[in-house]
Amino acid sequence: MSPNDFLICMIILLIFCVVAGVSGYSVNHVLGFL
Repeated sequence: MSPNDFLICMIILLIFCVVAGVSGYSVNHVLGFL
């Protein structure tokens, strides 16, 4: 596994964490609003 592949995997994981966090925050915000 080359360093470049490792970097790409880290970026994908980071983006996934950000998307999951934003989705969870949005759901909690909507539930709190309701």
